[in-house]
Amino acid sequence: MYALLFTYTDQLFEWDWPETNAPLTQCAPIVIVNQPGTPHLYSRNYLKISYATFSGRPSTGIHPLIRPLGQPSNTQNQLLYALQSNVFPFSEPSLSANGTNCYAVWPYDNTNRTAINRTMLVFSKYIGTNWSAPSAVADDGTADFHPQLRTFADGSAVVAWENEGAVIPANGGFTAMTTNLEIATAFYNPAGGAWRPMRQFTTNDYLDRSPLIAGPSETNLMLVWVANTNNDLEGSATNVNQLWFSTWNASAWSAPQAFANVPYPLLKYDMTYNGTNAYVVMSLDADNTLTNVNAHELFELAYQNGSWGSLQQLTTNQAPNDNPQIAIDSNGHAVLVWLQGNTLASVADFNFANPQIVSTNQYSSNLGDFRLANSSDGRLAILWAAPSAQYSSDLWGIFYDPNFGVWGRPYQMTVDPETEMETAATFYSTNQLMALYDRVDIAVGDTNQIGSVITNADLYVLQYQLTNDLSLIGSSLMVSPANPAPGAGATLSVTAANLGDNAVSNVLVAFYQGDPADGGIEFASTNLAVVLAPGATNVVSIPWTVPATTNAMAIYAVIDPNHQYADSDLLNNEASNTFVEPDLAVQAVTWGQITSNLLSVTATIINQGTFASQPATVSFFVNSPTGTSLFTTNIVGLAPGQSVDVNYLWNVSNLGSGVNLYAVVNTGTNADFNPQDQTQEITIQPNVAQVNVVLGPVSLMANGASQVTVSGLAGQTYPIQVSTDLVNWETLTNLTLNGSSGQFVDSTATNSPYRFYRAVLP
Repeated sequence: MYALLFTYTDQLFEWDWPETNAPLTQCAPIVIVNQPGTPHLYSRNYLKISYATFSGRPSTGIHPLIRPLGQPSNTQNQLLYALQSNVFPFSEPSLSANGTNCYAVWPYDNTNRTAINRTMLVFSKYIGTNWSAPSAVADDGTADFHPQLRTFADGSAVVAWENEGAVIPANGGFTAMTTNLEIATAFYNPAGGAWRPMRQFTTNDYLDRSPLIAGPSETNLMLVWVANTNNDLEGSATNVNQLWFSTWNASAWSAPQAFANVPYPLLKYDMTYNGTNAYVVMSLDADNTLTNVNAHELFELAYQNGSWGSLQQLTTNQAPNDNPQIAIDSNGHAVLVWLQGNTLASVADFNFANPQIVSTNQYSSNLGDFRLANSSDGRLAILWAAPSAQYSSDLWGIFYDPNFGVWGRPYQMTVDPETEMETAATFYSTNQLMALYDRVDIAVGDTNQIGSVITNADLYVLQYQLTNDLSLIGSSLMVSPANPAPGAGATLSVTAANLGDNAVSNVLVAFYQGDPADGGIEFASTNLAVVLAPGATNVVSIPWTVPATTNAMAIYAVIDPNHQYADSDLLNNEASNTFVEPDLAVQAVTWGQITSNLLSVTATIINQGTFASQPATVSFFVNSPTGTSLFTTNIVGLAPGQSVDVNYLWNVSNLGSGVNLYAVVNTGTNADFNPQDQTQEITIQPNVAQVNVVLGPVSLMANGASQVTVSGLAGQTYPIQVSTDLVNWETLTNLTLNGSSGQFVDSTATNSPYRFYRAVLP
């Protein structure tokens, strides 16, 4: 845990083994320790190696970003690079943009200060190709924390932050940091490119923390913060949190006023202000114990008609409700997003009766620390760090389209082994998501303390260019029923995907007989009459009467053939498949043993398709479909439903053990509906003592006796059994085959109306 330059290591439990390599069953029971650690000042070891090297440009150390669902479409400005290397690892940055005005602030270790006063708030400006060198916002020699930056259309900006009200002595400790923590603001003047003098709102001896600032312009702002007169970091029923506010009217801040007492631990909160109305939404521990996450509920305070209302509870679902984030979309709606149990949930204008499920994930502190970014045109994005398939931590994002009011699906934004922390995000020039975060290497344990330690940290920038990219999933063009006959009715379907970052609606999908780029003829089209959110897919279907044909039909589907929407990758807008085809298949492979060294192998080839096949070859291979070739022959074309047997006599005298035999029909370059059924495998055991015996035919002789033919292994003696009810059997005779077949006669067959025979392998 980290707070105000101090770290804690709490030992929660322990267990041990009696000796090295002892069995797990000898492990001692887990002992619950729950021993809180003592806060200690975070190390300054990072100063030893080239501290805070500033690049300012994305031209070096660039890492490519992946695109969702494998799309490589538009790589312009999709960058990942170190802005500042080897930094203080708890940068707590704030990033804000309005149009092309993009600014960042973060606490930076001023090496001229003592360790307990080290963090100085610095500012950098992005001008499209590079960042300006960091400069101090207000260097009063005291530590700064948790900045909140807002940027406006004219390039002006305001920042609110926690500022230590005095220089803390080296031995001041954590209590001195909390009691001297005050709230400050400063304005940025774009004309002069400098920050105006800092305004400090509080000068008391108790905790003032977590400032939030919002407003529609640089002339109409609201500042809100939390105070606790008993210096309780979370607050409680006995150590009540107070909420304070002040407003800016272009010339002066109003006198700070307390507007609410909150008798619960305040976990996280956010606020929005449109110039007239304001909303503060908090995640509070409603049972005042801090031991039950299911007691985390959302509460609201509303500012309307110049005054604040009373505290209102928004959720009562007995599920964790954490990290509320609120923003105004392009339609003026207040969009609230929060982690509710294992889902990211969203409501517009506090309509909790009609929530949207943004994403379903596992409840975790990772997702509980997501950031909501919004653009000047109302676009929204959620960004958080969570495990991916490759690494234990990567950045993920979800985009909100304000035109349709829908959220997309999660995109993985980074692929690297480092851990992402302290993330801030905004939209640059409306179509580019920009994030600033600490990218750290974490090692497990060291010789001085329990737990994990950060070994290196860099301040990183992610620039993600939003694009439009409609696609048809390449292998999804299908027909039902499969491989219909000419003249039959069928249904064509294809899966459309929105691989871009903006929702679309009413997208046209057209179907062609033949390649549309080479004279193919459009025969049907349909509009996708749904909103296709970013990352979403939808199956498009049309009825189809198969034309009369004697040749296979190549069918193409194209999404947005008239280019209604801008598209960053036109290569994935098309899908194709071939239907109405012959389908030569290996229907069966059988074998029999003629002598101990001679096998008869038969492959049955059938045309399961809808019209006649072309001539083909049939081959037998040993061990694999491309292994040693035993035999190949040609077969003529087959009509639909027609089959042919291909036989091969195989001398197995040189094979001493069982083998896998593959029968393969090869259609060459000719079309075939299902190439997967052109191969069949059978296992053969050569040099066996007996083979499967076959009885029949059965002939009734003139005297009423039965004559039965038996086929099997030459020289083998088979006991022949007889029954009248298929339940009770008795031996009739023992038949020795002089060749591959022989007969026996049952002269007692006249004694019963039914006689059943079987040969028994000895």
